[in-house]
Amino acid sequence: MATNYEQIQADLAASNYTLWEPLDISEVQLNLCRIKCLEEELGLIATELVVVGDALNDIENIATSDTDTDVTFKISDITNQPYAWDLNPTTSGMIMFNINTYSPFFKNYLIPNVSELVVPTTTVDADGNTVDRPEGDVHNDRLNALRTRPIVVVETSIAAVNAYKDIVSAKRAKLEETYE
Repeated sequence: MATNYEQIQADLAASNYTLWEPLDISEVQLNLCRIKCLEEELGLIATELVVVGDALNDIENIATSDTDTDVTFKISDITNQPYAWDLNPTTSGMIMFNINTYSPFFKNYLIPNVSELVVPTTTVDADGNTVDRPEGDVHNDRLNALRTRPIVVVETSIAAVNAYKDIVSAKRAKLEETYE
């Protein structure tokens, strides 16, 4: 049985991950082979993200239950990078977490896929009716959740990658139908 320290080290290694900017559908939309490759790649990414999420949950559980284990995140916004976000654990137990809010994938898929459990899209007004929250408020709250909680980014990334994969799969199916 692994000690908490050994488990944390294994989890830190598993959480060393970069979500590169996936190819845009417009770059592959007329090439069936490239669409299939993108579809497979997105499936692999979703699987890898589950491992990263499990590692982060494990780190959080161990760090909060063991006072001798101190894991912290240093969160930074980055720009001009070809990835949406990355996690880089250090030997001291700190995890460098960089997000690229200018990444097309971050803007178009991550922000809209933040769970309603994390950021509700409705609220109750003074009369007790459920009403939609202003779009700008929802957007800002989603962005703030992604900027402050790496686990939310990973969980949202799983949903975002799967949503993008659904779009790619539909495009592939339509292209196959057209070629038949």
